Amino acid sequence: MLARYVAGHVPPIEAAILRQVDRRFLMLLPFAKPHLKRDWPALRARLPLMVALSATGFAVNNALTYWALQYTQALNALLIQSSGPLFVALCR
Repeated sequence: MLARYVAGHVPPIEAAILRQVDRRFLMLLPFAKPHLKRDWPALRARLPLMVALSATGFAVNNALTYWALQYTQALNALLIQSSGPLFVALCR
């Protein structure tokens, strides 16, 4: 895991933000742009909720993961992170 190696050099919040805004955003933008234009009125009506959900769902989760990697082994973090989808499926 690359996160284990950068844990002491990059603050957790910065690592989480960089992870979300990197190449994936630029790669997906051309495909999402027509849908964003079409659905913008509905998205704008719920923009505060969308921002809150994205901040708590992605940014905070990744920031806590990078912070925790400073105090545990990469294998422990891998096991916890990879079990997340299983718990989501079990809760449904």
